[in-house]
Amino acid sequence: MSHQNWGETSPNPRGSFTAAGAQAFFRRRFPEKTVDSLAAACGAPRETAASWMKGARPSAAHLMALIATFGPAFLEAAFAAPPRWVICAAAAERLRALDGEIAMRRAEAAALESAAAANWDTNYG
Repeated sequence: MSHQNWGETSPNPRGSFTAAGAQAFFRRRFPEKTVDSLAAACGAPRETAASWMKGARPSAAHLMALIATFGPAFLEAAFAAPPRWVICAAAAERLRALDGEIAMRRAEAAALESAAAANWDTNYG
């Protein structure tokens, strides 16, 4: 079965997906072994993932798997002109990730401060 290429336009250009955007997203996410990693991440056959990297449009079921796997960031990258809700959802997702990273760094800093204080007390207190 032949799939439409990502770059082909749909009746609603704002809703059009682009191969270049999706492929760039996949390469950023999986800089090494892109096809194998992509297939494993979303549960698609390797040949299917390879076809996406060559510009084939995923089936509706595979598109849903890609969205479920990669979230709004994938949609933002793959849309030719993402709708506002996609941009907002991708930003919210990134903010949640940054909040998690900040919390992790704060915990790391607190542990280092505690260790330094204990070391100071042991050696100089």
